[in-house]
Amino acid sequence: MPTLTATLAEARSAHGTMSVTSDTVSDELVVRGSGELDAALRPTFDGVLDTVTRSTAPTRLDFHDVTFCGAEGVHMLRRLHLAARGRRVRFGAAAAVRRSLALCGNPLPRFAAI
Repeated sequence: MPTLTATLAEARSAHGTMSVTSDTVSDELVVRGSGELDAALRPTFDGVLDTVTRSTAPTRLDFHDVTFCGAEGVHMLRRLHLAARGRRVRFGAAAAVRRSLALCGNPLPRFAAI
């Protein structure tokens, strides 16, 4: 079972959250999203992005608990991918996220699944 430390960064809106923690067992940076990934989350997203950009740890993007992913959510996922470039990235997402990515021509490369 993963052991997560305190939240390193968090983005929050009325209907969605995105948080960054560190998994001390797998030594991964964990970005977890839930609820709605849309423009309402954008004003607080930079803290999450900055934390991912500064890290050199392998990264797990876990978006299994997302119920809606709008165009801005796809853009945020793309920016997270670019911030994690050059390291191992594992990605998992709910159907809502996969559907939005498919509608956008799937702008993310293939990652190892979680």
